[in-house]
Amino acid sequence: MPEAALTPVPSQSAPFLAHAAKTAGLAQLAGKITAACDGAPDLMAQQVVAALRAAVVDPIVLTADQCLACPDSYARHVLYADPHGRFTILALVWSGGQFSPVHGHNTWCAYAVHRGTLTETLFRIDAATA
Repeated sequence: MPEAALTPVPSQSAPFLAHAAKTAGLAQLAGKITAACDGAPDLMAQQVVAALRAAVVDPIVLTADQCLACPDSYARHVLYADPHGRFTILALVWSGGQFSPVHGHNTWCAYAVHRGTLTETLFRIDAATA
C-alpha cells in the first residue's frame, strides 16, 4: 500500500469544526476591514470600529493558541496581514502586570479588548523640548 494512503485526513470532529469557525470569523473581520479601506475615507474609522466591536462580541475570531501569553513579555500573534500592506490584525496578549513601553504609531491604529481590561496612558510631545 502506498505511504500516502496512510496519511490521516482531518475528520469533521468538534475541534476541527471549532477551528474552521474561528478561521471564518477572522476572514469575516478581515473582509470588513478591507471593505472599510476600499470605501469612503471619511467612513473608514467608524467601519473599522464597528468591525472590531462585532469581532470582540463574537468569540469565533481567536483560537486557543492565539490567546496564549508569554511569561517574559506580552505576546504578539499575527492573525492576518493585508496583501496590499494597508493593515495587520494582531492578537496582543498580556499577563497581569505586563506592559508595552512608551511608543508611537506612524499610522492609524485601532484596538478592541477581547477579555480583561486594558489601561492606556496617552502622552504628548512637547515641541519646545523635543
